[in-house]
Amino acid sequence: MAPCALTHQKIIMKHIAILGFAVGLLSLTACKKEDPQVVTFEDVLLTHMDEIESQSIGDYTLSIYSSNELIVGYNELNFLLKDADGEFVTDYTMHAHPMMEMGMMMHTTPHGHTEMIEGEYGLYMTDYVFIMPSTAGTWSLEVTVEVDDESVVYDFVLDVIEPEEARMISFMSKTGSEEKYFAALVGAENFGVGENDFEIAIYQRESMMSFPAVTDLTVEIEPWMPTMEHGSPNNVNPVHTMNGHYAGVANFTMTGFWQLKLTIKNADGEIVEEDLAFDITL
Repeated sequence: MAPCALTHQKIIMKHIAILGFAVGLLSLTACKKEDPQVVTFEDVLLTHMDEIESQSIGDYTLSIYSSNELIVGYNELNFLLKDADGEFVTDYTMHAHPMMEMGMMMHTTPHGHTEMIEGEYGLYMTDYVFIMPSTAGTWSLEVTVEVDDESVVYDFVLDVIEPEEARMISFMSKTGSEEKYFAALVGAENFGVGENDFEIAIYQRESMMSFPAVTDLTVEIEPWMPTMEHGSPNNVNPVHTMNGHYAGVANFTMTGFWQLKLTIKNADGEIVEEDLAFDITL
């Protein structure tokens, strides 16, 4: 059985499918002239996401959308730019850099590259793994937009919360090195009874300003129900797909409290960590 988890590419395709539905819905609405209610792209977008921040500088307004509250763990942020007339800007590029300020200390967090995922409306997406909540300091997101031969710099403050069940685990390597890793569940909010697409993203701290993706690990998973003292069949250990994302299948055979146990090995087959578990309540 091949892994069928939502890889980074599939996540992008999911967004494109949603946007395709939006465009189709807008076309149908335009054909129904007798219907006075006009459904816009943003109407459809906001049925799947919430606007969490918006900021206007000069002639441009940049808005950030997310389908969930920002958590310690894996997040996807989506960006739309409008001009002074309220029209979507499509011919622009952007770069977004997160930073945590903690008094005298600052650090960034694992994050992907900003990619345009829908050209007609100029929608960009970036994934972030926030490694601590806003209660520990202040998360800021500096976004530089290049548009009409000028640079516009936006500075957002983000509110990141700690979820009830941890969706990110940090750990030191047991191989004797000083390596620190961060592992984040992707799409855990979609878990249910049965076989589930499973994805985990893993990063290593090189410095306080560098958290590169780790691409050469072996990850073994074991769903375990401690109250019933049993596991489950038909699980598929995740394998690396791209950008530090590992995709497999996790099977939960009933509702209740589960632990998703992980064993992680390096490229030499040495155990990096074997006492990791994510709590999952179905």
